[in-house]
Amino acid sequence: MIRKFYLVLFCFLILCGCSKIVLKKRVVESAPFKGEKGTYEVILSRVNYPEGIFERAKFWNEFYAFSAKMLIAQKKSVLLIPEDIVRDLEIVKKGELTEKEGLFYRTASSLNDDEKENIRNILDVTEKNKEILTTQDYLNMQVKIMLKILGNESEFLPEKIYTELEKENIVNKVREKRKMIKESLENSKVSIIVEVSEPYKDIYTKKQSIYKRDIQFYTKSSFSERISKYEYPVYLKNVNEEDLEKIFEGEMSLKNKVTFIDNLKYNGYKYKEGKYIFFIGGSKIYDQFEEYKIRFTVKELKFEDILSSEEKEGLNDIIGG
Repeated sequence: MIRKFYLVLFCFLILCGCSKIVLKKRVVESAPFKGEKGTYEVILSRVNYPEGIFERAKFWNEFYAFSAKMLIAQKKSVLLIPEDIVRDLEIVKKGELTEKEGLFYRTASSLNDDEKENIRNILDVTEKNKEILTTQDYLNMQVKIMLKILGNESEFLPEKIYTELEKENIVNKVREKRKMIKESLENSKVSIIVEVSEPYKDIYTKKQSIYKRDIQFYTKSSFSERISKYEYPVYLKNVNEEDLEKIFEGEMSLKNKVTFIDNLKYNGYKYKEGKYIFFIGGSKIYDQFEEYKIRFTVKELKFEDILSSEEKEGLNDIIGG
């Protein structure tokens, strides 16, 4: 009788133990995705940043119109933007002028010779006339440049004697217009990914604080420290083969919540401890959760192309945000 009791107890304990093991396994292997099971194909729309002052001003005017239209239409899009756009975007979202544009807000009487030369070059003023130019001339040139940045160049009156107050009013219009980019982006279904072309090089100074302090790499890595501090997901290019393998094998841990890695070997994703790593461009398919097939394609698109497209899924549809 006693032997029978112990046999029943032994079988009961085994069943309980197995149940616990299965339950734990299910928790660990639960797919960490917001969307339902299936195949996801997401376009990463690469946006390029022009070089010139006026070309970049036009870019921000177009960005403002784009973000407002995306908000109204509640359309989905994932923008892949280079680091220099992100740097200026953080400034623009605060309603400030970009670093290069700050020159045109300076009081004309405080401009040094190099700054005056810069202004003359922008407006193609001939060198032979520079000696006769007055402070008022430079103030007028600043006004002309700011009106062009605003998109209202036709309002400039060459014979008018502008004041610093009038220039400030134009600058404030630029600021107010750009502040609306922040509101539109925060309330729209547009996601931003930072494209990092030089992941091993420090290219920004400490004073250009465009990062979150609480995000860091927590294992030794040769990547630049700036990468781990972006508040946006990052898209790493030119990752060397050794680091690629370390990341894939889990030997190198990144604390960014979402990382994309451009490479020629892997295509798919891995997930560990709340962190997503998506591999793009390779031929070896790896989907950690077979019921979720997630693929990303990079396309170079203009704002009007993105507005006219019909994207079914955004990044937040898959992982939340």
